[in-house]
Amino acid sequence: MRKAILEKFILVLLAALCINSVIFYIASGTMILSTSRRDMTYTIKALDSVLEYDRDILGQMGRLEAFTDQDSSRVTLIRTDGTVIADSDAPVEELDNHLDREEMKAAWRLGRGMPEGIPRRSTKP
Repeated sequence: MRKAILEKFILVLLAALCINSVIFYIASGTMILSTSRRDMTYTIKALDSVLEYDRDILGQMGRLEAFTDQDSSRVTLIRTDGTVIADSDAPVEELDNHLDREEMKAAWRLGRGMPEGIPRRSTKP
């Protein structure tokens, strides 16, 4: 009798631990994604305010190398027609037109764009 109760108790405990682990994984993943998205948006706004678009963009991007090399970040400046005007990680001549990319279409539609594979928050109120 004790053995049966102990076995059921262990099974219930293991089930509770599994459910708790899944809930923690989902909650922490959502929180990390939200924080990362907020931090990236802040960084992009800060970079946008620092760059002078009527001056030498490639020279300014060169100065940003120390910033982008710290955590393997990449900054790409794209015109509204999809042509890449500057990139912190690759020569501009090697990059294709970005106008047909999904994140560009999303940026035009929503005012911001995300690469595929990253879940998007609903923009509905």
